[in-house]
Amino acid sequence: MRWIKKHLWLLSSILVASLAGRMLLTSHHFYVHDDIQVFRVNEFIDCIKSGQIPCRWSHNLGKGYGMPWFNFYPPLIYIVPSLITLTGLSIITSLNIFMFLTFIIAAWGMYCLVKEITDQTKLAFFGSVLFTLYPFHATNVFLRGVYAENLAWSLTPWVLYLIYKQSKTGKTSYLLPILFATIFLTHVISSFLLIIISIIWLTLINYKKIGLLVLQLILGFSFAAYFFGPAILEKSQVQSQTLTTGYYSYLNHFITLKQLFIEYVWNYGSSYWGTPSVEMGYMIGHIHLAILLSVVLVYIFSRPKSKLSVLTVGSLCSFLFLIFLTHNKSVFIWESIPGLAFVQFPWRFVGWAGIPLVLSITFLLSMFPQKISKIILCIAIPALLIYSYPFFFPREYDNYTDYDYLEGQFRIEQQSKALFDYLPNTVKVIPEKGQGIFYFPGWVSSSKLAIDPLTGIILDPPSDLNWIETDLRKTFDYLSIISISSYLLFLMYNKIYVKKP
Repeated sequence: MRWIKKHLWLLSSILVASLAGRMLLTSHHFYVHDDIQVFRVNEFIDCIKSGQIPCRWSHNLGKGYGMPWFNFYPPLIYIVPSLITLTGLSIITSLNIFMFLTFIIAAWGMYCLVKEITDQTKLAFFGSVLFTLYPFHATNVFLRGVYAENLAWSLTPWVLYLIYKQSKTGKTSYLLPILFATIFLTHVISSFLLIIISIIWLTLINYKKIGLLVLQLILGFSFAAYFFGPAILEKSQVQSQTLTTGYYSYLNHFITLKQLFIEYVWNYGSSYWGTPSVEMGYMIGHIHLAILLSVVLVYIFSRPKSKLSVLTVGSLCSFLFLIFLTHNKSVFIWESIPGLAFVQFPWRFVGWAGIPLVLSITFLLSMFPQKISKIILCIAIPALLIYSYPFFFPREYDNYTDYDYLEGQFRIEQQSKALFDYLPNTVKVIPEKGQGIFYFPGWVSSSKLAIDPLTGIILDPPSDLNWIETDLRKTFDYLSIISISSYLLFLMYNKIYVKKP
């Protein structure tokens, strides 16, 4: 009972997160935009079973001709559900459980972050609820179905927490490089965003510690090098132009101020400029905005003795900047930073803006007398629960099972989805029907391989055709193995042999 009483607000945060993610505690499937993961998790499982470690080549994607999908898409969202299936659960159930766990991770991380900075458990609980019930959180889970991006987003408060605690105490966080590696193995776009966020965050706290953070980022990269190295250096060998053109061009996905601040829209459609009647919602959330406006006004008129901290001002500016990036007036920024095009959807920053929004609110509240803070919390929390409840539902459950995606009516469709993402450059024309294997470095034989100049298919595959790690990939494999092993030995040495003062 003492333990429960001590951690009551944390447990309450986890309870709210569990309620928000409760619709995921099911074996039923529901449709999301990225309804592709069941087939790909199964491909990953088959890949590992065939002895391909690390997994890079999918035998059944690419219209059945195979693709180096796992060479370019981070593996963590396949690894975790694959492990869950070992308990005998279906892939659909495993993916649902995986997404449910991200709710707990997000809520717990934001609680720890706010508590560490404000030293107020009630504010930590409030920040956790704000983060959990942020409308775009529901969009990522129940509408978009972006397992990787949502996990990276959920882990970000933990990164900020460890950076802050490390700077505050002066003690090096040995967990931080591991956390960086985890995110690097989760989502590529989020990884680059996280690097920028981490550097800005530390600059606001204590820029003198930037050298240590850079070292931790390098360590994180070295742990994940087996994936990240080939993914970057072999990108020129695949077709990736479709990732930033056509539907995926950022020019098609800017949003208006009305969509951000005024509209109350919860459609299950996709995103495309000029289709408001069916388009997905992009709102920050009326309650979130009302709370932010309220605390800003209270601060202005109450004139507290303490001045705004650098973290508070930085969080507010970061929130406004991220929101600005979603609007077409920011196009000059998108044009000036070529790599930014791979973000694809400017409205993606609505989700990331939720982090500095929550921090801005809680930091401002920490400056108020407790009486005022309690009044705001008593009004805001019920309003958040009532307002956000309708968002955290799938459009509908259906009766589809793993079989429908692996052997049934959707198999051919799943094999062809995202066909031009990471298709080998040797493929100039997609074959209509037939058998074969697309060539990509890694396929070897004792005899010279003949490759069709149009389709990129290996002609008359030799009986000893085999997939191996190339020298480039081996180099990064060894880098990961050596760096992880050395780091573990270092941790063991410090724990066992170094006497603590």
